[in-house]
Amino acid sequence: QMQEMDPTQRRHHHSRIVGDEMESLDRSELDAFGEAVEDDYDDEEDVESEDDELYHDMHNNIHDGAKAPFEMTLNHSKILILVSKYGKAASSADQEESWIRELPLTVMMYEGIAAGVIDCDYAPKSAIISSDGICCRKFMNISQEAITLLETLVEEKLVNGLKLTTTEYRPVTAYQVSEKGMQFLNSLPNSLFQEINSFVYAPHAPMVDTELLHVSFIQDSFIIKTQSGYSRESSVTDIEDVSYVVSPHIPSCLLTPLAKHFRNNAHRAHEASVGMSNIRDKKFREAVRLSGVKVVVGEWVPLGANGIVQLNDKLNARNRCQGGLFSALIDKTPMDMCFRMAPGLTSVKVIDYKYVRHSNLEVEVVMPEESGIVQIEVLGLHINMDGTIYQGCSMEAIMNRSKDDVSLDFLARVLVDIQLDSNKVLHDLLTGYHRSLLDVMYMKDALNRAKYNIVITEKIHPFKKAMEYADRGWFENEIKQVLGSLQTAEDLSSEDVLILGRDGLLLAGPSSDQLEPYIFHYASLKCREEFVSNLFLRTFVLKEGIEKIHQIIQQHHTDPSNLNRIQSALSEASSNIFQIYEILDYLESSLDDSIKPPPPQDSMCKKLVSILSTESLTSNIMNRVEDMRKLIQGKLLL
Repeated sequence: QMQEMDPTQRRHHHSRIVGDEMESLDRSELDAFGEAVEDDYDDEEDVESEDDELYHDMHNNIHDGAKAPFEMTLNHSKILILVSKYGKAASSADQEESWIRELPLTVMMYEGIAAGVIDCDYAPKSAIISSDGICCRKFMNISQEAITLLETLVEEKLVNGLKLTTTEYRPVTAYQVSEKGMQFLNSLPNSLFQEINSFVYAPHAPMVDTELLHVSFIQDSFIIKTQSGYSRESSVTDIEDVSYVVSPHIPSCLLTPLAKHFRNNAHRAHEASVGMSNIRDKKFREAVRLSGVKVVVGEWVPLGANGIVQLNDKLNARNRCQGGLFSALIDKTPMDMCFRMAPGLTSVKVIDYKYVRHSNLEVEVVMPEESGIVQIEVLGLHINMDGTIYQGCSMEAIMNRSKDDVSLDFLARVLVDIQLDSNKVLHDLLTGYHRSLLDVMYMKDALNRAKYNIVITEKIHPFKKAMEYADRGWFENEIKQVLGSLQTAEDLSSEDVLILGRDGLLLAGPSSDQLEPYIFHYASLKCREEFVSNLFLRTFVLKEGIEKIHQIIQQHHTDPSNLNRIQSALSEASSNIFQIYEILDYLESSLDDSIKPPPPQDSMCKKLVSILSTESLTSNIMNRVEDMRKLIQGKLLL
């Protein structure tokens, strides 16, 4: 019977078996409660972020259709109990309500998975952390399965969601168990509460409020502590490494006919199988596998024609001896005989270039790794004068999996390496001026900036209709590890599937070469859109900083040292404003300089262009850039 079930059915069946073995969740009661919740369910409009406005219709359609009957699984119950430990709705007007913020809850869900209590997978994903007026990005082990379970509880009104905004103007969500959820908790056996208590309270401590674990972010780490003094560091930011071998790749549509050949590391694929990993949970549940995978990470940076010329000169692109080893180190004592530096260099080979337009490079990342872990990482790097940056590779092997059997769980961990290393590579190649623009934009956290993932694969296993991957279950959760929240899934032909997510896209099928020009034009616009969103929030942070300077000016007589602080702060704010203006100019010119692909000729390309809506996306970006220019003129320069 288990062999006849599809993967999603097997997991539900497993949850029921585990539930029945544990001092019994009364299945009849749970089923009856699930039916009651279904009867009471009222459709609500989805709350969408500003970034998803362009995809309003697509995002609403991806999960349209008849709503699947709700079944309360064991993991649903455990997530509900976990939320109840920190957030509950008030039972009367005299009580205060309690809420738990999304990020600490994400950390505690990971702790539950690490403790073996919550039966879900996790994968690394970039997350924004706001703490003490500072906003930064960190890769965290996040469970898309657990997040989906939480979202389902919100949809079924067992959990309430509250939308908030941080002091850095970032949207956040907080959660609490609703009155309906509290009623359901009363029907659960004590054994489930004991399991949750095993990791939400300090070890060997009484289960009282002072021993309840709370999450805080201190000095680049998540600290889990209690009011009574217990404290430890969470491993949620300890990203697991895998052994892999990749070959450099740049899409053919970005290369010139005279481009040199990239090196091919296929003959070294066996090295990944003898390498090790530090993955803690070895039992991945795989829903999707890929064959013939090419991965490209994209971003937009303020660059321009002069930046490309300077880069090509730095690479000796017009000379006989091209490329070499590069570092961002500034030589402040050029007359000294020797110097020392930290390990980790970038080896660059020029593949082709147009002196004022672009550079295509082969980049070998030489970074020390943990003993036993083998990472043969050679990337293709495309740098365009319009600011579009692509770094790509072809997967030859990950651990003991060949290029025709790539796991998305493994791929998510390789992508972390590629994103972090690509930031360092570009940091080594850019000029100090362009690095300063990125530092202003990302508030000195440029090395952790997010990228847009493009995954192109010859085959996807199992092959299904596109919408079947958006199942709010096993398939979607696994794809979300790489693409983020899914926005749309479309069949381009009987063999080609396109899935668009918040953080990337996946194109599967034999027609990828034909579709690449349209895919990468769209991806370049998505990179700009992400940059514009970050820049918009950056202007508000800058405005708040200027207001604080005004407050110090009004109180300058209270402290003699205020004058120096005021002068320094005004100088920095003035410099930031002018640099943001320069970034806006780069954005506007990049849209003018961008080369569009030729008009589509066949039906498949026409369908793809219609789905991507690049004309509308371009118009929206231009409107947002103009709006930010008005914002700076009207608010920051007053």
